[in-house]
Amino acid sequence: QPAALPPLLYGYGDFDTVLCLKTPQAGTLVYDSDGRLCPIGMNSSGLGISVFNLHLSQTTGFEQPALTVQTVLWELLLAQHTLASGTDWLKNVKVPLMCGSALLLADATGSVTVELNSGGPPAISELHCGTPTVRANHPLQDSCKPSFGGSERAGRESERRQAALTRRLVAWCAKAPERANGASAPSSGEDALAVLRSSKKVRNLSTLACVACDLRQRRLHVEFRERQPATEAEVMKIAKELALPAKRVAKALAAGSVQCKTGRRRMTTGKPARHFTRWARHAFTLGV
Repeated sequence: QPAALPPLLYGYGDFDTVLCLKTPQAGTLVYDSDGRLCPIGMNSSGLGISVFNLHLSQTTGFEQPALTVQTVLWELLLAQHTLASGTDWLKNVKVPLMCGSALLLADATGSVTVELNSGGPPAISELHCGTPTVRANHPLQDSCKPSFGGSERAGRESERRQAALTRRLVAWCAKAPERANGASAPSSGEDALAVLRSSKKVRNLSTLACVACDLRQRRLHVEFRERQPATEAEVMKIAKELALPAKRVAKALAAGSVQCKTGRRRMTTGKPARHFTRWARHAFTLGV
């Protein structure tokens, strides 16, 4: 999934990291953005988890004792739930949920989407097996659709991202049937990242990272959007070569619109600055 988050609020991805937590019996391997402890990843039981922002209108979860989405995610991962036991646990949660979020849960048996809201129990889809489960940041479950709190534009853009990803999945399988081996979705983490990066609608300027959980190989693939500082001399050089005002170039650099491999160290300030971006690809293995 693309981790599309407001760059200013999430430190421009400067503090994004991968965490591997192990005991002698089991482990968990996750990507975490900006130290928020809101994990995307997998556990030794073969459960993979993705989490999506879901703006719902209910606010009662902030006015009473309630479970945060982070608590739910870590319970599913650290307790070594499978898809079956995890959905059972969610169905029996007695404590209210704090706010809206959407989860995509998967293991060898299939996948489900889960939508959390403070106004009722988790909404869990039917089990999907053999076909891709695609979602974005708008409600898919009937019980959550009436309480969508985003603007009409936000809803349309989320639907367009979901549709764009669906089209890319279809195109990927059509162009590479021998690589897909008859499957309707990529079968490796590298292939999944290739599908995400193939669409500017899916991997956009708000994307701080792209994450793929390869549950078969127990590998977590992450493309970090790294920032590298841009100098004043580079601003002037780009402005001269493109015949653009220096202020316009500086604004584009501050927004992360210019990709370049400078060889410099990754920025770790979390503050606005003129910078180049590059996509740094890494893969991590859950050894337990």
